[in-house]
Amino acid sequence: DVASMHPTSIELLELVSEVFLGLLALIGAAAFRTIILPRAQGISLDMKGRIEQSTAVLGLAASVVVILGAFARIFLESQMMSAMPGMQTMSMTDMAMHTRWGLALRLELGAALVALVSFAFATRRVRGAWLVASISAIVLSVTPALAGHAAASPRFTSLMITSDFLHVLGGASWLGNLLCVMLIGVPIALTLEGAERWQTVASLVNAFSPV
Repeated sequence: DVASMHPTSIELLELVSEVFLGLLALIGAAAFRTIILPRAQGISLDMKGRIEQSTAVLGLAASVVVILGAFARIFLESQMMSAMPGMQTMSMTDMAMHTRWGLALRLELGAALVALVSFAFATRRVRGAWLVASISAIVLSVTPALAGHAAASPRFTSLMITSDFLHVLGGASWLGNLLCVMLIGVPIALTLEGAERWQTVASLVNAFSPV
C-alpha cells in the first residue's frame, strides 16, 4: 500500500524509476550507434555524423542521470535503513563499501563514469570512444541484477543474474533504439529537403525494424 509507505521509500522508488530511464537512454544510445546507424543505407556521411553527435549528447546526459542517481540512492537507502525500527543504523560509507548492494552500486557508478567520459570523447569523434561506451553499457546492464532479487536468490543465482542481465540488455536496447530513432534520427532527417528527407526517415525505420 503506497499510502502506508515511509516517505523515503516513495522517494527511493521514484529515484529508481528515473535511474532506469537513464540506463535505458544510455544503453539505447550505445546500441543505436552500434547497431542501427551502420545499417541505415542511403544516408549521407554528414547526416550520419549529425545523428551520431546528437546520440553521444543523449548518452552523456543519461550518464549524468545514472551517476547522480547512484549517489542519491546511497543517501536514501541509508536514511531508510536508519528510520526502520530494529534495523542496524548504517552510514552511507558502510552501505556502499560493506554490502552486496553497495558492490553493485559501485560497479554501476564506475561504469557510468567511464560511459560519461566515453560519450564526451564521442562528441569529439575520438576513435574508440563508442567501443568503450558500448562496453560500459553492457556492464551497466548487469548491475540491476546484481543489486536486486536475482543476486539474493538462494538457488540458481548465476542463472537468475544472467536472465535478468539479458532481459535488461535486450529491453533497454530495443526501447533505447526506438527512443533514438524517434527523438534524434527522425527530427534531424526532417530538417532535410525534398525526397532526401523521406528517404532518410525510411532508411532509419528500415534499419530498426528487424531489431
